[in-house]
Order: sequence, then C-alpha cells, then structure tokens
Amino acid sequence: MSHSQFTLIPGPQGVAPRREKLGFWYRCIAVGCCGVLSACAESRIDLPVIEASERLVLRGPEEPPICGGSFAHMEDMVVYIQDELLPNEPPRTVTHTWVPFGFDEEYEDICGPGVLACVDNGTESYDRRLASAHELVHASRPGFPSRILEEGVATMFGEIVSGAMAPRDELYGELTEPSGNLSGRLYERSGHFVSFLVALVGAEGFFEFDSRLRTQREMGKRAPGWNPLFVEFFGLTFEELWADYGDYPDCSPRRFHWSVTRCPEIDTVIDEVVMLEPGLGNEIREESSVVVDFSCASSEVVGPDGRGNWFRMREFVIQVRAVAIPRFYLVGDVRPGSRAVLSSCGNCWDGEVIVLNEEHSEVFSPGVDFDERLVLTLMQPHGEDGDEPGELGVLVSY
Repeated sequence: MSHSQFTLIPGPQGVAPRREKLGFWYRCIAVGCCGVLSACAESRIDLPVIEASERLVLRGPEEPPICGGSFAHMEDMVVYIQDELLPNEPPRTVTHTWVPFGFDEEYEDICGPGVLACVDNGTESYDRRLASAHELVHASRPGFPSRILEEGVATMFGEIVSGAMAPRDELYGELTEPSGNLSGRLYERSGHFVSFLVALVGAEGFFEFDSRLRTQREMGKRAPGWNPLFVEFFGLTFEELWADYGDYPDCSPRRFHWSVTRCPEIDTVIDEVVMLEPGLGNEIREESSVVVDFSCASSEVVGPDGRGNWFRMREFVIQVRAVAIPRFYLVGDVRPGSRAVLSSCGNCWDGEVIVLNEEHSEVFSPGVDFDERLVLTLMQPHGEDGDEPGELGVLVSY
C-alpha cells in the first residue's frame, strides 16, 4: 500500500522562542554543561547524565539509547508548567533519573519495591518510564499541602494511573479528613476533580489558586479550611463546589488527562498541523492519510518507554475537512501494540477521544467540529526481537 505525501501547514510558534531564550542551555550535551550546572550533582543512583539544560537534567543508562525527540519533549513539559502555568514563581532545575528494570536494588532503596516512580528531595524524580509527565509535574513545582490534591494535579497533567476511578465519596473523605492511604483509583478520581476545577476557571486560574494555596499553609490540609480561596477563585464554598461537582459526569480518563489531549498546549507546544481530506471508502488519495517514520534518530520521536515493550511516540495536530462523520483507520507497519489516540479539545462535558489499534477502526461521534484541530498521538512498539518499528499513521474516509 502506498501513501500520498501530506501537507504541513505552519502552526503557532511557542516553544521555539523559549529555546532561543535559553541560548546554549537548550539541549546542551552533559559533558559540556555539568561544569556550570549545579544540578549535575551526584544522584543517589549512579547513572550518567544523558543530556542537560538549564531546566532539565536527564540521567539514565547508555543502553538502550533514547530517541531524538525525547529530551526536548520532556523539557517542553517542564518549561510549559513553569513558564505558562507558574509565571510568578522562579523556575527550578528538575533532575529526572530514568531507571529501567535491571537496576532494581538501587531503585527500590529510594522508591520502594513495586513502585513505578517517586520524587526525592523535591526536584529529582526517579522513574521506570523515560518521559513521565506525572513525576515531572511533581518535580517542576512545590507541592500542595494536601497530598491527595497534589496527586490529582500530577495525575490530570500526567499519564493514566488506573483505568477506573474510586467512588466520589472516597475522594470527599480524603479531602476533608486526610488518611494518606491513596490508591491508583483515588489518584484518578482526584485528577477528575482537578479537571472539573480547571473546566470552571481555566488552567491559569486554577494554577493561581494552586499557587496561593501552597503559600498559605496555615489554612491546613483539609479542604473546608480553604474556603476563603474557594470563594475568591470559584465563587463558592467547598461544600457548594462539591455539590456542583456532582453534575460533572464521569468519563474515561483519556478525556480529561492533559498528557493525552494536550489541548491547552496546542498553541504553545505543537507547531505542526496536518490537513486531511477524507476519501471515499478505503480510497487513498491526496491528503486522505498521514503516515510517519518512527526512526529513533528522528527529532520528532520520543522513546523508548514502557515497562516491557519499548514504545516510541510521535504527536502532532491534524485538521479534517469533512462534510460527514468520518472513520479513522490505523495504517502502515501495524503490529500488536500499535496505537493511535485521536483527541478533541474538551473535558468530561464535551471532550471526545478515540483509540485505534490493529483490530479496531473508529468514527468520531456527532458533535465534533472537524474545522477545529485534533491531537493525534501515534505509538509504535518494538518487536519481540527488538527490531526497529516501521511507519505508522491514520487513514480517514467516509
């Protein structure tokens, strides 16, 4: 099957000016940086610095090598959180130590057995995954006095922790009488509650509330004690806000995690837009498909990642010119584990997300405005023998 070339249309510029502002710091190789970067101090796990900048120091093993876009992708997360969402606070250097399986004893001494990731000393994260948004959120900012709300922020802005959410009354109990006994399902419920707060006042408004709460620790760790700030930012007391939260529907975590939808970052991070015009049936014609390379050397590919299957990821924005509801298919070197996630900008009220795999095509449900941008995330695993993953993409048709 052959695929037509797709058209790239310049999108909004955002990250590039920040990279220019960072000057030589941006993506400087560790050997040349550590002489002047205090953040290159000794880590508690003896792994070399792979790459470093003023904002991010990445440590990890020399093998397997990281793909060309990994460091920039991770640094973008840190810069976005610090510059866009915490503009009134001085930026901090984050150290992320990637500890794949095989370094178990050293890792478990810090994070504990069976733990996927943790943050040590406030700004250093240790993680089995390479590009973990959840831990980078923790390390990029001072934490909430409330642990459950802190985990909710990192969960909403990070990866999916659990496919299910705890009942709402469990979150209410943890907000009002903290126990500290948190499960992955409770992380997701707290992330869902944070997405509700963001839906009310926007990301900037929420992070202003976040900043004020972190600096007024005399309000304590119980949500009813934060009522002056709840009234100031949301116009409601905690109990009134909780009652309104009852009208916020439950939905798949894919619909409210920013690491999946990336919607708030479209204008500041993603500067590539692909225009697609659906063909008829399985017809492949000009601009009906987009297929991209997954070479690890590519500056657009993030990876490896995952706990056993080494995934690579590429993400960009598409616009679909459609007069009817189109169907999307996964095309290219489709293998077990190949996936595409297509997301509209929204939340549990109005968001849409579809997931494609080797056996499943999907349509967007009615109501999605196809003149708007959609975020396409492609994920491609290595084979069992570690072979290079091939091209992957989507075909759109009526």
